[in-house]
Amino acid sequence: MSRRLLRVLGLILVAAGVLWGARGLNQAMDLAPQPDAGAPRLWPGLGVNVALERYDDRERADVLADVRAAGFSWVRQRFAWDVLEPSPGVFDWQRWDEIVDEVASRGLVLVAVLDGSPAWVRAPEDADNALAPPQRWPDFGVFAGAFAARYGDRVQFYQVWDEPNIAPHWGNRPVDAAAYAGLLREAAIQLRAADPEAKVLLASLAPNAEAGGINQSELGYLADLYGAGAAGWFDGVAGQPYGFEQPPEAAPAAGALNFRRAELLRQVMADHGDGGTPLWLLAYGWHSDIAAEATQDSTWGSVDEATQARWAEEAATWAQAHWPWVGGLGWAWWQPPQSPPDPHWGFALVDPEGRPREVLRSLQGWLQDVQPLGPGRWAPSAPGITFEGGWRVTAEAADPPVDAQAGNNRIRIPFNGTGLALRVGRGGYWATLDITVDGRPANALPAGTLVLYDPLAAESVVTVADGLPAGTHVAEIVATGGWDQWPLREVIVWSTEDAAGWPWGAWLPWLLVLAGSALMAGSIPRVYATLSGGARRAGASADAGLRRLQAIPPTGRYLMLAGLAGLVAVLAGIPQVLALATLFGLLVVFPALGPPLLAAVAPLFLVPVAVLGRPISPTEMVGWLAVAALAVHGVVRWLAAPGAGDPGASSARVQANGLDWAVVALAGVAVLSTAAAEHTGVALRELRTVFLGGVMAYGLVRLGPGELPGGRFSPWPTAWGIALGALVVSLWGIYQAASGVGVIAVDGVTRVRGPFGSPNNLALYLSHTLPILLGVTLLAADRHKRLVAALLGIPMVVALLLTFSRGALILGLPAAVLFLGFAAGGRWRFVALGLVAAGLLAMLPLFRTERFGSLVDMQEGSGFFRLQLWRGAWAMGLDHPWLGVGPDNFLYAYRTRYVLPAAWQELNLSHPHNVALDFATRLGLPGLLVGIWLFVAAFRRGWRAQRAADGDGRALLLGLMASLVATLAHGLIDNSVFLVDLMILFMLSLGIINRLSVEGEAEG
Repeated sequence: MSRRLLRVLGLILVAAGVLWGARGLNQAMDLAPQPDAGAPRLWPGLGVNVALERYDDRERADVLADVRAAGFSWVRQRFAWDVLEPSPGVFDWQRWDEIVDEVASRGLVLVAVLDGSPAWVRAPEDADNALAPPQRWPDFGVFAGAFAARYGDRVQFYQVWDEPNIAPHWGNRPVDAAAYAGLLREAAIQLRAADPEAKVLLASLAPNAEAGGINQSELGYLADLYGAGAAGWFDGVAGQPYGFEQPPEAAPAAGALNFRRAELLRQVMADHGDGGTPLWLLAYGWHSDIAAEATQDSTWGSVDEATQARWAEEAATWAQAHWPWVGGLGWAWWQPPQSPPDPHWGFALVDPEGRPREVLRSLQGWLQDVQPLGPGRWAPSAPGITFEGGWRVTAEAADPPVDAQAGNNRIRIPFNGTGLALRVGRGGYWATLDITVDGRPANALPAGTLVLYDPLAAESVVTVADGLPAGTHVAEIVATGGWDQWPLREVIVWSTEDAAGWPWGAWLPWLLVLAGSALMAGSIPRVYATLSGGARRAGASADAGLRRLQAIPPTGRYLMLAGLAGLVAVLAGIPQVLALATLFGLLVVFPALGPPLLAAVAPLFLVPVAVLGRPISPTEMVGWLAVAALAVHGVVRWLAAPGAGDPGASSARVQANGLDWAVVALAGVAVLSTAAAEHTGVALRELRTVFLGGVMAYGLVRLGPGELPGGRFSPWPTAWGIALGALVVSLWGIYQAASGVGVIAVDGVTRVRGPFGSPNNLALYLSHTLPILLGVTLLAADRHKRLVAALLGIPMVVALLLTFSRGALILGLPAAVLFLGFAAGGRWRFVALGLVAAGLLAMLPLFRTERFGSLVDMQEGSGFFRLQLWRGAWAMGLDHPWLGVGPDNFLYAYRTRYVLPAAWQELNLSHPHNVALDFATRLGLPGLLVGIWLFVAAFRRGWRAQRAADGDGRALLLGLMASLVATLAHGLIDNSVFLVDLMILFMLSLGIINRLSVEGEAEG
């Protein structure tokens, strides 16, 4: 590769690494105390779920007295809308007035769950389901506003609905995060209008691992809520980390249901920039059968009572020590509303006869012990902080007594961490806080004294102690003066022990910076020139080992590849890491296996693999593994080559051509556009996953060693990898159609979606891959290849039909077929015309459905909305001509400024549904020009190469170009390449076309 191209690549790597790494560095720096990192921790001790409506007045008073005496400081109570407002505007408050008054009189915080729908607001299909949502959100808003107006002086926390991510809590329909977001918005507006101090909590999301349909994983559901713009309508997220049959410390994983699954829910919040919002864990616990119960199997598994009691306490300790972001932790039930022997009684703290169970005694003992503060931001009123003297203490601040000099002015703070800071408010009078930690003056303060004097009365965060040994410490504070200025605002604890590890791959951006700097400086040859002779001999030995291993036949290589990939997907812990390391070693020996594996997993990018408890997209994992393996392979071979130490010996074998430069230009424009984006978080994510992921895919094909004799490249493994991945998602969709699970009923048809969030995404991938197989099926010389391609293509055609995608069936696939026919020439032109005509005629009945009929409705159908969308996107492009709005920023700009009033029904659109507008709005005019360059260069090189190729090679090249035609045609009304799977497929196709073209020119 030319030196100039290497330096341009180096510049792009440096810029990408800095932009990507800056975000990771900021996340790492968040481990230190930050004054604006969110509100103080709300943790008000432990709470418990109650069903106070099941008791009479005396029983209710006794229960609440027992709850308070046990040490619980808050209760969660459901307020059933169908009971409170059985008829429109007719409320029955009496029993609920008594409940709210009784809770307040006991000094307990009340979390009020507003849930359930009266019959008069339900849809007809939900007539018998009081848990179903109302047909109209405003009806619920009116109820929520009336509730807050009546109880706002005694209730602060309002939870909107319960478990909307599972049946039957969302009625007789698939769960729908966007629809729940509408209900939440209506309730939040009305609650806050009636009670300005209201804290609105998201509905408790039930733990499950299903992809969608009538049940959806709480992780995916929460991500969809953020995508639907729900973040502005809640003050806290809520989850239910039941332990099932795993101990509290069991590591979280996407497919595992356990207590620490809460960490994955928190990660979703962090990924969407919502780290300052608390996560309430409103129902946790382990099920243990009551002796006379056990008539039904428990959904949550079951443990013995001793284990239940021990794990309940251990879980509370874990949350207190490790989860600074928790708003509250609540046990599942004091006594459930169901009658015995319902399985819910396995969570009860008190049995049906009113006897305390072992788990209650365990939690009561835990509550009575003073618990040290864990890492996080704590209000002065947090449990564990004790005050001596006449301090005035609230959740916002603490104020010393007037006679603070007398000695009754002490604060004691036990904490578990390695550092402590205080957020203090200073004033215009001399005052100090003298602070010791473990009996010694606080090590981060001069003589352990914090001065509170400041005429400007500024507020600041002051580090008190740092670098302490990991473990529990005790800080004592003695105030001198400072009364009436409320000087203590917040206590902040952190632990460098907990913060030792950055998120996986956080180091990777800085390696990109180093590699890019080396390329820019042209220093790689000079660095290697300094290697000792011993290092070169080691390289030669390694190279010899590689050559011996390469005697493994191709069939054995691919069987090993499939087996290791499968083990990585299904194993966990150390065995999984060993399988991953072995897979990396296999790719080092056979780097040509990287592109086929990446091609196979590309459409599964939304199906994460849990590695050491952290979900990772398989496309990113395979992409980086393959790139690293190719680099190691190249270094070993380069070291072993004669003259490796001579800088002049590294003449590049790859000469950059127009298509190479177009790919480099796309990456460069994406980096610049990301730097200018308003929402840099999502832009950086798309830069990493889509643009850099695509460049990696292209580079693996373009630069990797060939596996044929003489180092020639074979495109077939990668082509079959593409087909295999498409086959998997096709069978996934066919299974959905057969089982009815995960389908989406809309516009008069039932559509499948495979592992994707939308049927259109499945249709896009299949419409881009089917033309490749169609070209091989119709035009290849090898009948075995034709047969395999045809068999693989049949389920893809079935799945594509089941998506009912208008863009794929009317534009994408027909355009690809016509291109293949006219490119092949002769009788194939008439075959193509006949196939397209027959297909369109067969689709005529579909135009009687709402879905296809709306295409020609220019008044309010989908055709009308497309036109309105394109008008808005055109205006966006004119306002941002040079760099666009940035990767993945279209949604935020469109729905807040550019959506036209006539298109208000479709606000949350993430792209303009047109390939030209997508390039222009995402990357600006330079991006649009680069996009044109990419397609033109690919068609030019592909067309020249197919003329000189053999029968099989020509068939594959025409199929790849037909895929590009489908990309453009389908992209006229939908996405084109700006999704992870589509970009990888696009770049693999470009890489194969360019590689075959270059090798064909060399042979010619």
